[in-house]
Amino acid sequence: MKKTILLIDDDRDIHVRTKMIIEGAGYQFYSAMTGLDGVEAAKQFKPTLIILDYCMPGQDGLTTYKHLSKQPELQNVPVVMLSAATHSNSEIKAILECGINARLQKPFGPRELLNVVENILVINEINIKNHELRLTLERSKDFLQNLVDSCPVVILTADLQGRIKYANKPVKEILGYEPDELPGMLLSTIFGEVPDQAPWRQSSGKRLQEGVVEYEVQTKGGWTVPLGLTFSHLLDFNSNVLGILAIGQDLSAKKQLEKELLEKERLRAITDSLATINHKINNPLTPILGNIQLIRQDESQFAKGHREKLETIEVNARKICEVIKSFNRLTNPTTQTYYGNANLIEV
Repeated sequence: MKKTILLIDDDRDIHVRTKMIIEGAGYQFYSAMTGLDGVEAAKQFKPTLIILDYCMPGQDGLTTYKHLSKQPELQNVPVVMLSAATHSNSEIKAILECGINARLQKPFGPRELLNVVENILVINEINIKNHELRLTLERSKDFLQNLVDSCPVVILTADLQGRIKYANKPVKEILGYEPDELPGMLLSTIFGEVPDQAPWRQSSGKRLQEGVVEYEVQTKGGWTVPLGLTFSHLLDFNSNVLGILAIGQDLSAKKQLEKELLEKERLRAITDSLATINHKINNPLTPILGNIQLIRQDESQFAKGHREKLETIEVNARKICEVIKSFNRLTNPTTQTYYGNANLIEV
């Protein structure tokens, strides 16, 4: 696709001469005789480059340039300013500071014009690519930032003295600190002293101990949070140690699950024990109650007071039966202190 050049100038001879040079170099040429017509032509043809005369009747070159620069579709179109007048260095500087890409003095030769056009087009392409690269880097940075902030873990970076340089957003939810109030604080202020795992106290050449260290951390609000801490070195492209990366995972949910599992295991152990007791006591209790009934069939042979004693034995044996039955109905054992350190299960 041909690159297009738009000339905005009130001199027809300049148009004829410039058209020959531009088209001879392989470009598509468009022209406009006034500033107002030039703005409309630029909006219509969307040229690759605009050559604009500085001094024109009606709307001059700088005013025309201001109108061009306000058009969103022409933001990246470079402009070369033509001028027959002699300008001082300060005037030339002011023209270029407005955003004009280059200034060309009239009269000009064919090679001079093409050199300016070709150089400006190359520079503009580089600028556009650099702009696109910056946008790509910014999008990548935003993506990585969002990724770091969305991780449900505390992420901190620090220098080798343990002074925090960066904190992600989850520190607010997990530790109660605003991310922007942590930079400048020491890691030991947050995590306390972790002698075996304090990388900021180790030489930069020493390999950090691997694995997660479980540590109780006091939050800004004063409550304690169990964290699984991992420390590692931050390295540059030459493997030189630049600082420390600390990652802390909130283990509260894990600890609660472990507690619930232990409680379930405890309840299972209790119910298994009660089932065993039930079985072991019922076995001898059954013949005891059976023999009591047999003895009652021959009460005439009882000595004085034996009947009352037999009734006492039977009543208490049946109480044992009721206790055993209550074991079978027990689903959530609770205990109460009985004596000293001894606890009894509530039946």
